[in-house]
Amino acid sequence: MSGKTFDLMPENSLSDCSSYKEDTRFKKAVSRILAGEVLFVIILNFWIFDIILPLIGVILMMLGFRALKNESRAFKICFFISAAQTALLIFYVIINASVLRAAFESSSAFTVLKVISAVLKFIILCCQTAGIYDLQEKAGIEKHAGGAAAFVIWYVLLVFFAVYPVINSVFLIVFIILLGFVIRSMYKLYRELADKNFNLTVSQSRISDAVVVSFAAAAVVVGVACCYLFLNGYKADWQTWQPPSNGGDAELEKISTHLAGLGFPENVLGDLQAQDLRDCAGALRVVVKQDDYPGNKGRKVTEKTETGYRETVIYDTENLHITSVAVELSRDNRQWRIFHHFSWTSNPGFCGTDAVIVCTAYSFTGSWMTPYNPRTMESYDILGQMLYDKAGTSYAAPYHFLGDTASMLGRGNITAEFSMPDSGENHRGYISYTAMQNTIGSSFADSIEYVHQTSRFCYPVVTAAQSRQNTEVFFTPDVFYKTSGTFQFWPYDDAITNRAA
Repeated sequence: MSGKTFDLMPENSLSDCSSYKEDTRFKKAVSRILAGEVLFVIILNFWIFDIILPLIGVILMMLGFRALKNESRAFKICFFISAAQTALLIFYVIINASVLRAAFESSSAFTVLKVISAVLKFIILCCQTAGIYDLQEKAGIEKHAGGAAAFVIWYVLLVFFAVYPVINSVFLIVFIILLGFVIRSMYKLYRELADKNFNLTVSQSRISDAVVVSFAAAAVVVGVACCYLFLNGYKADWQTWQPPSNGGDAELEKISTHLAGLGFPENVLGDLQAQDLRDCAGALRVVVKQDDYPGNKGRKVTEKTETGYRETVIYDTENLHITSVAVELSRDNRQWRIFHHFSWTSNPGFCGTDAVIVCTAYSFTGSWMTPYNPRTMESYDILGQMLYDKAGTSYAAPYHFLGDTASMLGRGNITAEFSMPDSGENHRGYISYTAMQNTIGSSFADSIEYVHQTSRFCYPVVTAAQSRQNTEVFFTPDVFYKTSGTFQFWPYDDAITNRAA
């Protein structure tokens, strides 16, 4: 063995080692890109996969294109777009942990961002095709990227069928199989490049991939934690409160005294707004129903019986008191003002959002309707507010939302959405509306449902009102507690005053 040959061996060995490292980094980058693209374009509407998997996918794409960004300007564009997509998805993951989620998803900004995101995905796939052409030219291979072009076409079809859905189970299976063929073709393109021994430069940054991933994970964790701590409920404009009848207004004091004389519960009367009192001027009769409900899911007790075991639910306290009041306003016009009042006799722990839903008499049946005030010739307002006491002072605030919501019959229910402070005592509130008999001889019936949030930890965040029809919340089933009651009476029975069935 000559000395010259001996001297060259270490150099050749180092060159082979460097080439092996570059080849390994290239294959690793390609694997990340392909895996990320699959996770990014496939949206699974199951559990939280539609949120988490795209984020993981776009991070993998960002890391893969980050390693190849010096090989082609097209790959550099892919890197910057995937980095921007990562930031947008991190923001979306965070906002899903706050009550702002519903407002954000119903806004025009969310629609615009979805369109921008779809366009950016398309640009990434197009630039990826251009980047493969650049690498093939560098390696001396004839330009061909049918798999990459097929991926672009596949994605365009995906967007088209998302806008104009004609998808059934067979179509979906075929579409996924096609994606498998596309990814396989893409892998062959990249593998062909990896097998070529050409001067490949895989970028190495001072900031490692592990640091980038850790930073993204930390941003998600900190953002979600802040949402759970500070954006878990609605803000309210709390002001000190005293009953309007105590403010020196002789008219309101007279109406209040008259209602109390008819049997209107004084604890409810003291929470009514001035407009509610004025609407009840000249009241003829009052019908009252009061019930106590447990404000929790209770505890399960298992008992041994002769045939086996029996599980029952025991409620140690019934701390939610609901009072329903009907005030007859006009016998000729058959109009009634309805009040549903709730009060917590002990603090159940407020950690998010609550909701009260009233299924009005006119949402139950066509025998009742929304009337007009004969004095103003305008429809009666839906009124209500929430209150609580602290250190001997009462505070009141408007609900975050109070208004009509759709019912199964197409007519309006009334929904109040709100958040109570966890401090203080005697947390309470009410909703009022007016109903008029549309069919003579019909009985009155409506219902009230209270939804209370018992834990702040649910993802994605759903409000108490949304929980009634939402099935996409993935958490322990104890997050929301729901209770309901009905209010029924026969308007033509003169003996019903101060009581109801």
